[in-house]
Amino acid sequence: GTQVANPALGPETSLNVDVGARYRVGPAYAEAFVFRNDIQDAIRGVATGNTVNGRPEFQNRNIGKLRIEGVEVTTGVRFARGVEASVNGTWFEGTNVSNPGAPIGDSYSSKVVGDVAYRAPSGVFNVGYTVRRQGQSEVIVGTNPIGPVIPAFTVHSARAGLRLPGRLGVRNHLSLSIENIGNALYAEFPNAGFFRPEPGRNINLSLISSF
Repeated sequence: GTQVANPALGPETSLNVDVGARYRVGPAYAEAFVFRNDIQDAIRGVATGNTVNGRPEFQNRNIGKLRIEGVEVTTGVRFARGVEASVNGTWFEGTNVSNPGAPIGDSYSSKVVGDVAYRAPSGVFNVGYTVRRQGQSEVIVGTNPIGPVIPAFTVHSARAGLRLPGRLGVRNHLSLSIENIGNALYAEFPNAGFFRPEPGRNINLSLISSF
């Protein structure tokens, strides 16, 4: 698509309120928060119905008042031997207060992330594995080529790190990650509005030197 300027675009303002609690006992911990964000003169990309060189045209516009409410919960455990496991869950509900029948195309409806990691007490190496499940999302009508709903997806990733021998005051660290192990087809915000897919299975190798 093509985005065009909007000289009449006004600023948006928001009021965000959140309340939460944290609890820890031994190696285990948990926390939970509820939040509500009211946005006045909210800015969103809207399809104008025009095309530019055959591509749909979009424009940022003030679409009225939006309200986003949600809950976030995290729990996990950290062991002295370097093992850590955690689960995080977030649930959103967005409402277009100015036009209740229209989706706000703001974000995913839910997200659950599980992670397990090990870090050697010596700090020489570490490994980890993450699973993320993201719920479906509604988008602003006309901005998504596959329909009004972005489907849910699950992605897996693994990572490892190794501290290499240093020399002349230079510290070296080698990192390896494998992303989207299952080669899932999915889109993230802000790409989800146009369903531009994220990369498939890919491997990243990096060397970090610090001094």
